[in-house]
Amino acid sequence: MITIIIGQAGCGKTTYVKNTFAIGNGIYNTIPIKHTLYGNNLLIGDYVSDKRCLGTDTLAYNVLPKIIEFIKDNCQKFNIVAEGDRINNKKFFEEISSFNVAAEVVVLTCSLEESIKRLRQNGSKITEKFVKATRTKTLNNKELCKKLNLKIIEKEV
Repeated sequence: MITIIIGQAGCGKTTYVKNTFAIGNGIYNTIPIKHTLYGNNLLIGDYVSDKRCLGTDTLAYNVLPKIIEFIKDNCQKFNIVAEGDRINNKKFFEEISSFNVAAEVVVLTCSLEESIKRLRQNGSKITEKFVKATRTKTLNNKELCKKLNLKIIEKEV
């Protein structure tokens, strides 16, 4: 199973992954990309460090091809979990839909005001304009995922 979590900036994607999939002690590795193993759940990114930015926010912006290859190589052995803006794009969803493995897309939503509040509480200077852009991108990719026959799960957070 591949579980992908998307949503606008500040909606709680990393927190959702930590609370849902990061159960127990994680084993962190950086080769070939940053990832954390919790039992049979293989989380893309760093979920063990004690810092504000976790998950795929710890990865370089140009890492998408490596993420796709890593998921392809491991999706038959582990439950893969990926979240964040770095994977919220057409190429990623098209590739995942071709892997012949069950995949679901969890779309997290909250108000613009709530996102800004959470971001400011965490010291982020992300602008309202950026949050709106990530919201639009998420809604567009949700529609793309429907066309690709990926299972959509919507959650208000």
